[in-house]
Amino acid sequence: MRYIIALIIGGLLISCEYKNNESHHYYIRFKNESNRSIYIAESEYYPDTFCLLENRAKYVSKYPFPYKVLPGAINDDAFFTTAPWEFSFGSENCLPSDTLIIYVYDGDLIEKGDFDSEHKYMLARYDLSFADLQHVNWLLTYPPSENMRDIKMWPYYNSK
Repeated sequence: MRYIIALIIGGLLISCEYKNNESHHYYIRFKNESNRSIYIAESEYYPDTFCLLENRAKYVSKYPFPYKVLPGAINDDAFFTTAPWEFSFGSENCLPSDTLIIYVYDGDLIEKGDFDSEHKYMLARYDLSFADLQHVNWLLTYPPSENMRDIKMWPYYNSK
């Protein structure tokens, strides 16, 4: 009997599909439109993130999947959640500041383990609101696309 119940529960869990729709987004897609490999990571600790920056970079260097994005590729895995992102914004337990930070790191420097300067390996930082993600249809790019121009980011859009 236990075996049958375990099979039923296992089947139900396996059959769950997480697909984005109009009101539930489980994925934030990230497209690398540069000619270099990059790593991406997120943080919910807005705005006080300075002490976490190096720790995040070291973490993604140790566990490249799902954080690495090859040139021209789209990553659907790094920012996947089993509870829709809509529920995270405004939640004291998830994103109390209503801002999600996305870091973009230089893949070559991350893989070399070159962590001697806090910002040397960070290529970009996006500070995203729920409205920002809706505006870009849950797809972010590096370098930022034209439709990302109004998102709070460093370096500022088109500042190079």
